[in-house]
Amino acid sequence: MKKTIAISLLSIALFIAQKCFVKAFEDSIAPEVTALSSSPSEIDTSNSGQTVTVTVSVSDVGVGTCPTGSNNSCEALPQNKSALQVDITPSIGTHSIAVEGTDFTRISGDDNSGVYRATKTIPYGSKPGIWKLDYVCVVDKLGNKQTWWDNKNWSGKTISSIPNASGLTIANMAESSSLKIEKEWTFSSSVASVYVSENTTVTKKEGESFAFYKMVNQDFNLDSLTSSGLISGSDVAGKLKIGIPGLNLSFDKPVTVKINVDSKYNGQTLNIQALGENDSSWANETTCTVSNGQCSFTVNHATYFVASAKTTTSTSGNVQVTTDTSTLAYSISKKAKKRISYTFTNLSLTSKKHITMRIGGRKVKVVGLRRSGSDSIVTVELKYAKWGRGNYNLAMSYKNKTKVAYTKKGKTKYKKGWERGSVSQENVLTIQ
Repeated sequence: MKKTIAISLLSIALFIAQKCFVKAFEDSIAPEVTALSSSPSEIDTSNSGQTVTVTVSVSDVGVGTCPTGSNNSCEALPQNKSALQVDITPSIGTHSIAVEGTDFTRISGDDNSGVYRATKTIPYGSKPGIWKLDYVCVVDKLGNKQTWWDNKNWSGKTISSIPNASGLTIANMAESSSLKIEKEWTFSSSVASVYVSENTTVTKKEGESFAFYKMVNQDFNLDSLTSSGLISGSDVAGKLKIGIPGLNLSFDKPVTVKINVDSKYNGQTLNIQALGENDSSWANETTCTVSNGQCSFTVNHATYFVASAKTTTSTSGNVQVTTDTSTLAYSISKKAKKRISYTFTNLSLTSKKHITMRIGGRKVKVVGLRRSGSDSIVTVELKYAKWGRGNYNLAMSYKNKTKVAYTKKGKTKYKKGWERGSVSQENVLTIQ
């Protein structure tokens, strides 16, 4: 009797072992993440490290997973090992925080369907701005691996495709007086895309600290701002506000802005005007030629921008711009400056104090004006320390005193008035 029971138990054990072996042998399906979240949504590492909690739900139809027993690797593992990893990365930084297998504790379920939770510290002094859960990896006991990415062109799926995904971004509210964007960064919205090159430093013009996580890229109500300086008779093709509301931010390298506009403007040259925080008048910034519904230009500051489809100006339309200095060598010296003269043919300017000049979007000091026949020669003092290598455009606006005729009691009289105009020219300066 005992022998019969022992044989029966042995048979059952062998049957179960055989089934498990066949299941393991046939399992080539990678596990799935069925939910992902993190908390809190805001931290501040200004004074201390901050704890973040990550929760992941994992399911596997085969041999199952056991992330808390992993060797912290997402490579193919020995048969009795598995792994779970979530990376949290700053949008403008290169240092990721890895939440790895042994950081996790299973809070419910089993190897085939479990919920895992981990806490991790974002260190003191970490990069301000938005952090993202940008990588997830799960490996089962046989080494079948599945990865998810933050919309990157890598093998695997996108994190946004994970069901029940929430809390995928964390705002580090730490403030800084100067912030380096360590890697190429694209800041996009339905209005525009802003492209910033690696190792670009952002500063507040007034020199105080700012919270980078508040950076916006959005439309704005033009009627709520001053109309002074706006090109009259123009058709506004696009509007964009970039930066932090109430602050004037600048970049030490040119930043490329691409405003989305109607395709009817394709092939047209638009005028770009800018209004700084607390400025009383719009200034001519540069121009752009629309291609594929995008108006692309470079700037060195964050503010309000308007793209206008046409210009009414007092200039004759045949003004040409020439210069005595078209090329400068890149320099990091604070003493790097150069006086450059620009000749505007067939344009009469009367006063240098009524001339505003911008090179590459940066306002430069007008130090001289002289006339040569019907041409005007404007001299500026250009301080170009740490200006990035590349081509720069010119935008000049002016006003001249004039007499305006009017009739009073049947007689023609004259009163003082202003003649306003603007001139733009691409690629007037190259820094190499």
